[in-house]
Amino acid sequence: MAGDRYTISRDRMADLRASTDSTEAFGPRRGARGGNRRSTSPRQHQSPTPTRQQQQASATPTNPSPSRQQQQPVDDHVADLSTMDGYLSEVGLISDAIDQVKTDIERQEQLHSQALESATNDQQATRITQASKVMADQISDQNNRIKRRIQALMSHCGGPDGKIRHMQAQRLKQDFVNVIQQYQNTENIFSKRYRQQVARQIRIVKPDVTEEEIDAIMDSDQQNQVFAQSLLKSNRSGQAQSVLSQVQTRHDDIKRIEKTLLELHQLFVDMQTLVEHQGNTLTEIEDHAETAAGDIEKGVHHVDDAIKIAKRTRAKKWCCFIIVLILLIVAAFLIWWFAFNHKGVGGNP
Repeated sequence: MAGDRYTISRDRMADLRASTDSTEAFGPRRGARGGNRRSTSPRQHQSPTPTRQQQQASATPTNPSPSRQQQQPVDDHVADLSTMDGYLSEVGLISDAIDQVKTDIERQEQLHSQALESATNDQQATRITQASKVMADQISDQNNRIKRRIQALMSHCGGPDGKIRHMQAQRLKQDFVNVIQQYQNTENIFSKRYRQQVARQIRIVKPDVTEEEIDAIMDSDQQNQVFAQSLLKSNRSGQAQSVLSQVQTRHDDIKRIEKTLLELHQLFVDMQTLVEHQGNTLTEIEDHAETAAGDIEKGVHHVDDAIKIAKRTRAKKWCCFIIVLILLIVAAFLIWWFAFNHKGVGGNP
C-alpha cells in the first residue's frame, strides 16, 4: 500500500509538472485563439513596464527639454527699426528673450545642484553634465544674439522720437547687464562648490593632500595625471579609481564654468563699451542741438535787427521821397511862375 501510495503521489506530481509545463509552453497559443489568457497577460505587462520605469528614471535628472521646447531660438532678424512701431515691437521681442535667458539660468542652477548631489552616481552625473553643457551653449548663443539686437536698437536712436528710443534701449541694456551679472554670480558660486566637493573627495582617499595639490588638480591637466598616479598608490586604492572619475568630471565642469565666466566678462565689457560709445554719440548730438539752438537764437536776433533796419530804411526812403517831391513841386511852381511873366516878374506891372 505504501508503495502504491508513493507511486500514485509520484504520478500526480508528474502530472502537475506536465500540466505546468504545458500551460507555460502552450499558454500563448491558447490566448491567441481566445482560450486561457492568464499566461499571456503577465508577459504583455512585464516586458514594457520596467523599460518605461527605467526610461523615466533616466530622464528625471536630465530634463532640460521643457525649457528648450518652450523656447524658440532668438534670431538676428529685427523689425523695421526706422518706424516707431517696428522699434517698439523689437523692444518687446528682446525683452521676452531676456526673460527666457533668466529662465534658462535658473534651469542651469538646478542642473548644477543635481550634479553636486549625484557625485557618487557616475552614470547620472554624466547625463547631468551633458545637459548642463547643452544649456550653457544655449544661453551663450542667446546672449550673443541679444547683444547684437540691442546694438541694432542703439544705432537707431535718432530722429524726432530719439529720446523715447534711447530710453527703451537703455532699459533693455540695463536688464541684460543685470542678467549677465546674475549668471556670473551663479557660475562663481557653483565653481567654488565644485572645488569644495573635489577637495572633500580627495581627502577621503588621501587625507594628507595639500591645498596646493588640490589647486593643481583643478588648474592643470598634466599635474592632475601625476597626482592620479600618487592617489592610486595610496592606502585606499579601492576608492581611488572612483574618486579619480569624480574628480575628472568636476575638473571638466570647473573648466567649462571658467570658460563661461570669460565669455560673460567679455560680453559685459562689450555692453559697457556700447553704452559709453552711445553716450558719447548722444553727448555730441546734445552739443550739436545746443549749438543749433544758439545759432537759431542768434539768427532770430539778426532777423529782428534786419526788420528794424528795413523799417528805418523804408522810413528814410519815404522821407527822401517826400522831400524830393516837395522840391519838385517848388521847382515846378517857380518855373511856372517865372515862365509865364506873372506880375512882378521882369518888371511887369
